Amino acid sequence: MPQSKTRCFVSLTLPRIIIDDIVKLQYRIKQAGLIGGKYTAPDNIHLTLKFLGEITYQQIDWVDRALSQISLEPFNVKLGEAGVFSKRHIRIIWMHLLGANEIQKKVDEALSQLFKPEERFMSHITMARVKYLKVEKEKVLQFLEQISSSTQPERIDTFTLKKSTLTPSGPIYETLKKYSAS
Repeated sequence: MPQSKTRCFVSLTLPRIIIDDIVKLQYRIKQAGLIGGKYTAPDNIHLTLKFLGEITYQQIDWVDRALSQISLEPFNVKLGEAGVFSKRHIRIIWMHLLGANEIQKKVDEALSQLFKPEERFMSHITMARVKYLKVEKEKVLQFLEQISSSTQPERIDTFTLKKSTLTPSGPIYETLKKYSAS
């Protein structure tokens, strides 16, 4: 009998001020009338440190034990520039998060026995999934070059193991475990 699997990922717990700033930036993009698509709901705004995919409950226990061993010191993050995946056919609009690379490396290292390390980690927060453009691609890119965050560096001392359930109305995220600085 096959074991039941759960879609999981490791993410940063973002400070409310950063989430609020992302929501303001989403509003500016909406007001500009650039795209048709889906904006990330405020409760779902996060930074994925490592996507684990569909894993068994036994693997979740192993991941929990491995992540519990990470020595976490509080650190600062700050929103950077806006960008897209991909410039050829825009599908995702994101904001860069500066300061998360070290914790991502620690997560990768802790999980390296079971999961392949990231070849190239791109620290980004998804703001919108684009279905179609309402204006020329160049106008979207120019607009995104001009938007920026006004937040100052913010302290982070927590990351989480999350379960993701995909539904027609969007993903539902549930925190399975929270890991805090010692």
